[in-house]
Amino acid sequence: MTLPKGWPDGVRLICFDELDSTNEEARRLAAAGDTGPVWIAARKQSKGRGRRGNSWISEPGNLFATLLLTAPHAIAAQLGFAASLATADVVASYTAPARVRRLSGARFELVLHEGRNRQVRRMVEAVGHRVRHLHRSVYAGLTLDGLAPGEWRELTASEVERLRRSVPPPA
Repeated sequence: MTLPKGWPDGVRLICFDELDSTNEEARRLAAAGDTGPVWIAARKQSKGRGRRGNSWISEPGNLFATLLLTAPHAIAAQLGFAASLATADVVASYTAPARVRRLSGARFELVLHEGRNRQVRRMVEAVGHRVRHLHRSVYAGLTLDGLAPGEWRELTASEVERLRRSVPPPA
């Protein structure tokens, strides 16, 4: 197997098309005497398991991975937190570009394909302006037409179906 570019020396990678659970595979390897470091990854899990024994069905298209390593007890509790921060940094670095159109004067239309917390305000501030009023007119093809502030409604069956079709099927 060819390791990804920049893969650290001495760290193994074992990949599966399907596996019961990457956590369970790490347990089996550890029971057999493997001390790592080794990443266990799967495209699909049939019995995924997380913290506190929570289980879930893991369909293709997401990351299912476990790192087996031997760490001193003093730092073991910090590793999950550090990995979470590193993962968040990587995920935050990937976002689709926004489309901007001037409507009039200081009014603009921004189209975001995936919005981050306060992203519009940060984008506008980055070019030396401030947001005085922000209106989200459409979200995933849904509008607020006919709703007063604070009101809500159930999605129609056709809206739910349209949302489902907008998400690519699992690979």
